Amino acid sequence: MAYSIDFRKKVLSYCERTGSITEASHV
Repeated sequence: MAYSIDFRKKVLSYCERTGSITEASHV
């Protein structure tokens, strides 16, 4: 289950990065 937690963190961080990029592009 440890890998699941690590993967989840990567996904969350990736979503935050993409979210910031999309917001910046919209602006």
